[in-house]
Amino acid sequence: MRKKIEVTINDTESRDNGKTYIIEEMPAFQAENWCYKALGAIIRSGVDGLENILDYPSEQMAILGLAALLRTKEEELMPLMHELMSCVSFKVESNLQPKDVSAPIKINRRVTDFYLDKNYVDIEEISTLIKLRAEVFKLHLGFLKAVKDMIFQNYIGQKAG
Repeated sequence: MRKKIEVTINDTESRDNGKTYIIEEMPAFQAENWCYKALGAIIRSGVDGLENILDYPSEQMAILGLAALLRTKEEELMPLMHELMSCVSFKVESNLQPKDVSAPIKINRRVTDFYLDKNYVDIEEISTLIKLRAEVFKLHLGFLKAVKDMIFQNYIGQKAG
C-alpha cells in the first residue's frame, strides 16, 4: 500500500489557510522513472557536490534536491515539477467551498486535473506550491536512499572518466 500524508496549510496570511492536501506516494515504477529523469537532468546541468546529499536529514535533503533540480533546463524541469504535483489531491471539506462556483466539486480532486485552468482555486499561493512539492519530494526520499550507492557510484565514475 502506498504511503499517504495530509498537509494542512496553517498560515493566517495565506489564501490557502486551512486547506488540506493529500499527498500519495507514486507507484514504485513511476517513482523510479521520475528519479532517473530528475537525476539525469541534474547531472547534465553540471551541479556538483551532490555525493553526500543523501546523508542529510530529510528536510535538508528535500531542499537541496529541489534546489539542484531548479538549476536544470526549463524543458526538463517543468515536466518533472508537474509530475510531482500528480501526487497531490485537494481534500474537499464541508467548511471550505470553492470561491468560483464553476469549479468542479469532487472529493479529493487531483491537483493536476485542474491547476492549469486560470479559474483554479484549490491552490492560490506560490508558497503552497513550494511546500507541497517539498512534501512530495520528502515522501519519496526512502527510494532515493535505497539507490544511493548505485546512483553515486555511477555518477562519480562518469565524472572521473
